[in-house]
Amino acid sequence: MYINGIKLSPLVVAEPSESYQSGTTLNRWVEVLVDCPGSTGLFTYRLPAQLEIKPGDILSVPFGAQQLGAIAIRLLAQPNVDLAPEKIREVEDIVSVGFFPSAYWELLNRVAAYYYTPLIQVIRVALPPGLLGRSQRRIRLVRGGGAGGRGQGAGGK
Repeated sequence: MYINGIKLSPLVVAEPSESYQSGTTLNRWVEVLVDCPGSTGLFTYRLPAQLEIKPGDILSVPFGAQQLGAIAIRLLAQPNVDLAPEKIREVEDIVSVGFFPSAYWELLNRVAAYYYTPLIQVIRVALPPGLLGRSQRRIRLVRGGGAGGRGQGAGGK
């Protein structure tokens, strides 16, 4: 049976010494709840290659002209077809890994469903005050590659 209109990702046939690979990277987008007054929906962001994000992680994301806290809800293999891929912004950083255990995450979803309340409101009540508030500018120190890592300015050793 054939189904019309389905787009399958192209597969590359492997040489005898190689493995099979898909032409696309899976789960390189994430849907998040953003902590912004008035926003109750999910927003899609692109995952940078260096970040490994799981649902329940607390993230820092660009939202308009500011950086806001967000919670990863689910990973996506492809963004929504209504979104232009070039318009999707990248996740800035991970603030807290695995903040929500799966049982707690399930409880929050049940509370939201039971009280007919947006999930972000339930999460705001369940979290310590200010945890998802506007994130401060974060800096990351990286060892310099030249001159033995010294003399690279104030961020040096």
